[in-house]
Amino acid sequence: MDYKPVGVGKTVRNARRGLPEAGYWKKFQSPVLVKEYGMVTSLEFSPIKPHDLLVTAAMRLQVYNGRTSQLKKAITRFHGQARSGSYRSDGKLIVAGDDTNIVQVFDGASR
Repeated sequence: MDYKPVGVGKTVRNARRGLPEAGYWKKFQSPVLVKEYGMVTSLEFSPIKPHDLLVTAAMRLQVYNGRTSQLKKAITRFHGQARSGSYRSDGKLIVAGDDTNIVQVFDGASR
């Protein structure tokens, strides 16, 4: 029997690399997962740039940087479960209450 030699086939280029849509999807990053100390009861974004995220969970308020998603500030001056952390409309003050019926106001710019 005579056999014909078979040439090595060419590899197929990935067609997606050349599409302009591929550049659009590469801009996205994977989601950031952060473990909290207790149940999250409130989330709010700062009304001013860089739109930091205020997280109310357990007995603390945590402010995360809007660009890097890193913890920027933690406020732990509560005697009970912290509730309803919120920014003032100009973003300079943070207010929150707790289970002992005390409402506290914090400076949003200080550490």
